[in-house]
Amino acid sequence: MKRTWAAVALAAAVQGGAASASSIFVEGVVTEVWPDGKGYTVRGYDHYNHKRYEDKIADIRVKIAANGVFVLDNRLVRREIALAAGRWAYAIGSSAGASLSVVLSEPAGRIVGQVVGVEAAVLTLKVVQGLDSYDRRIPLAEDAACRAGGKAAARDAVLKPGGSVRVAPARPQTVLAFSAKAFEGMIPKGVPTAVAGVVKDAPAGANPTLCIARGVVVEDFTPQVRKLPIVYDVCGDVAHGPAPKPDLAPGSPVVFVAYEKRPGKVDSYLVVQAPDDGRIEGAVKSFDAATGRLVVAALGPAGLRDATVTLGAAATIRLDGAAAPAAEALEEGRQVSVYAARPQTIETLPAPAAR
Repeated sequence: MKRTWAAVALAAAVQGGAASASSIFVEGVVTEVWPDGKGYTVRGYDHYNHKRYEDKIADIRVKIAANGVFVLDNRLVRREIALAAGRWAYAIGSSAGASLSVVLSEPAGRIVGQVVGVEAAVLTLKVVQGLDSYDRRIPLAEDAACRAGGKAAARDAVLKPGGSVRVAPARPQTVLAFSAKAFEGMIPKGVPTAVAGVVKDAPAGANPTLCIARGVVVEDFTPQVRKLPIVYDVCGDVAHGPAPKPDLAPGSPVVFVAYEKRPGKVDSYLVVQAPDDGRIEGAVKSFDAATGRLVVAALGPAGLRDATVTLGAAATIRLDGAAAPAAEALEEGRQVSVYAARPQTIETLPAPAAR
């Protein structure tokens, strides 16, 4: 008999407990960034030290290691840019603290869960973290888009009790821009390799080859490591294990990080970004404020290509995490991520194979 992804995740947590050899394996929503910059607090689950919290979702303090690396939506950035209250976060490291923090820019309203039911235009989901869970009530918008298998579907077909879904909140057209300051010191001592790019080739049974850009120069990079655990942005909930995962296919945005867990011991991870329809990522080639025409040198499996998008008057523009005028944020050469507008979106997620 097949089990849902949540049931499989529960079983994995029971069997593995630590689910990772690391002494830090925490996921949840950032509730506080410590004023001293040495850590942050999440409301979430500690998969390694779960017994300390009686197997419950709790407020967990995460210390940042001296060699801490931060991934925001597939970008390696400074701590101050990545960490913000309300973002999903995943922390992995050792007793020295979190050496890798994976953060999603979208608010914690973007969640994955099992459908409990719908009543009076309110969807109730069961959200599972480790051995704990909670019910989340989400008002359904009249224009909510429902999708199954990547295509439009009837609401009743998507919101079947027991089914696994991702719920993404409505979003205006959004541009996240980053100045050179956002990347200063992003690769600290003790991190021999940290690169961001896209998958070029993912052969079965072998490490993938990545396509990375250093300015206008595009290079192939294949991690030369025996063990390469993958950390997935699971459509809004950062997780590690048997929950639904995006395909590791050509074009998938990825980050490879290798850090020194302790002297002489290097741990490597591949962070995979879930697909986001209409996302464009790259460097600004030109921006016309009069027409809103933005041209981006976007990275793909075949290298750099020009991608053009027109920004509407309602577009949200942020520079290094703060609201900014488009002309200031979109200077030539600036790194940007452009996200298409969307209504509240609910889509089915496949369960992993039965075990």
